[in-house]
Amino acid sequence: MKKFLVLATALLMGSAYADSSYWGSTDRGTGQSAAGNDMHMIESNVESLVRGAYSFDKSKTRGSSADNDSQLDLVMNYAVKFKDNWQGGVRLNYLKGTRSTGDTENYGFQVGAFYNFSTNLMESFYLSLFTGLQWDHTYGSGNVRDEIWKTTFAAGKRFTLARWNVAHLVYSPEIALVTANSTTGSKGSNLEYQQNVQLRFLQFSLFF
Repeated sequence: MKKFLVLATALLMGSAYADSSYWGSTDRGTGQSAAGNDMHMIESNVESLVRGAYSFDKSKTRGSSADNDSQLDLVMNYAVKFKDNWQGGVRLNYLKGTRSTGDTENYGFQVGAFYNFSTNLMESFYLSLFTGLQWDHTYGSGNVRDEIWKTTFAAGKRFTLARWNVAHLVYSPEIALVTANSTTGSKGSNLEYQQNVQLRFLQFSLFF
């Protein structure tokens, strides 16, 4: 898992620091590529990756070594611009961890869109709405399978890093309202619905 994290980080930073002759020149005044390289966007929450790799919460079962409660926590978006202010995209999330009732493995798929208040997507305020299904699995003594419909509404602001000679990498903190409703009822977990507010400070987007 740590090898995966190192590889993903290396690929991300390698893309961000790529030579401008390959990507096209960047207007440092606006942070927007002169070649218009803002059609595609990959976004990831670094905080979730760090939490998965270096969780301070530990669990231990008899005869086994201690494990991080969160072993891998990955959230990644892909979006493509289809109008000047609009992006449509998909979101993938995967969580592998440990609970007192057994090992957990959750994965989900959402579709949604971003509305940007500026045509310069790399410096814009934005709103986003994503919705889709998530499947939660707990293995062990508390064997549970639950299907959850999850919706995320978020507001954020992107800040280009071009002034520090980092092309195409954007800092994109946001605040998000997440709602989840179980579709399996009493057949799954005891969850009926859940609402929470998330502050995503360590979030970055890569435009190309």
